[in-house]
Amino acid sequence: MIYKKECVKGKRILVIDDDKYIRNLLMAILQEDLYEVKTAASAEIGLQLIEEFSPQIVLCDIKLPEMSGFDFLDRVFQYQDNLDVIMITGFADVNDAVTAMKKGAFDYITKPFSGEEISLIIKKALATQHLQGEVNRLNSLLHDNAHGIVGESPQLKHVLKYIDLISPTELNVLINGKNGTGKTLAASIIHKQSKRKTGPFIEIDCSALPEPLMEAMIFGYDIGAYKGDVETNKGKLEQADGGTIFFHEVMHLTENAQAKLVNFIKTKTLSRIGSENDVELDVRIIASSSKNLRKNIKKGTFREDLYYQLNEFELDLPELKDRVGDATILAKHFLKMANSKYGKEITSFNHDVEKLMEIYNWPGNIQELKNAVNRAVLICDGKIIKSEHIRLIDEVRRENLINLKGLEIKQAREIIESELIKEALHRAEYNKSKAADMLGYSRKTLYTKLSKHEIEF
Repeated sequence: MIYKKECVKGKRILVIDDDKYIRNLLMAILQEDLYEVKTAASAEIGLQLIEEFSPQIVLCDIKLPEMSGFDFLDRVFQYQDNLDVIMITGFADVNDAVTAMKKGAFDYITKPFSGEEISLIIKKALATQHLQGEVNRLNSLLHDNAHGIVGESPQLKHVLKYIDLISPTELNVLINGKNGTGKTLAASIIHKQSKRKTGPFIEIDCSALPEPLMEAMIFGYDIGAYKGDVETNKGKLEQADGGTIFFHEVMHLTENAQAKLVNFIKTKTLSRIGSENDVELDVRIIASSSKNLRKNIKKGTFREDLYYQLNEFELDLPELKDRVGDATILAKHFLKMANSKYGKEITSFNHDVEKLMEIYNWPGNIQELKNAVNRAVLICDGKIIKSEHIRLIDEVRRENLINLKGLEIKQAREIIESELIKEALHRAEYNKSKAADMLGYSRKTLYTKLSKHEIEF
């Protein structure tokens, strides 16, 4: 067995599973990659080994006797906080795995699994830990407007920290976020802060590509591939050589395009349509999605192997409604831009408008806010924007009525509880222990409430 070779220094992994076959299988896979591995048949033994072994990664089955994987998650970070836990589950229990991730798990794998899948997840977790080690060194980069992104909220600073960490690496990045949250801007900043900043940044809106031409536009085609073509056409990937390519809304790629992209990522070569020669390229890939790609995988519309190839580092962008205080800051920024655009000299928003901006949900996110400010500046005749210049007031009133009036007391209570939890998390800057203390909950109760209300952070 390859384990006789010297183990990779500092790379320690603990496997917890009551199935001896699974323990031995995972040990064999991990030892082949030269990790130092220990195993435990129960969560209780696993907790003891964590104190003795100090692993960086724990692979833990959700279905365990006595202490379950969920209970293990509730306790493990009391023993060691600088580790990542990857949950093991059956395919039919994926919902449990998602719940485990909300409790603090790094990721999950489903049985049956492959050695390649295990290796990819482990490498991603270790890469993330390495990047986390750079946080203190890069904190100085978190100054106002250092990235061209406007805002002061803890939620935004959390994102900027990870952008700074990931930019200098060569890891592929998957950016998740609703429409209007700034996925394209985030991808552009990652490129500008990378070693590839002097190279091209090529963006592809996958939702706008005609399916019959998608492969040709991405991978290119040679002379004669299509009737009437008299010259070679370089695709977007080839145009991005030496730089970065950004696949916006990647879930819209066709099945064939997904297969070719997987092959390109693995080989770093592509073959243009109609060509027998491979072209070797040096391209970093950033992709974005406004939908949950895991659901697409389950539906069979998105390849699981492509998901893991793209998701070497995952970046989640918050919605504007969750960025406490940023709506007003952004509005003032857009006010300056609109003044210049329309030749106005409006100085500010009155107090009612600022308050309105902070309580409104902004379903259209930053773009909706920008549109609202532009309209207000255009119709305002004075120096201060007032409530009558902003169309949101009726929307907010209607939303409040929908949320509370006409609902049963139990339903209204659920809404209020959810909002209180979100507010506590914001004030605690997403420190779960502090948020639990503010609410008078135990840490376990808070996790239960987060799962119940489907609150992600």
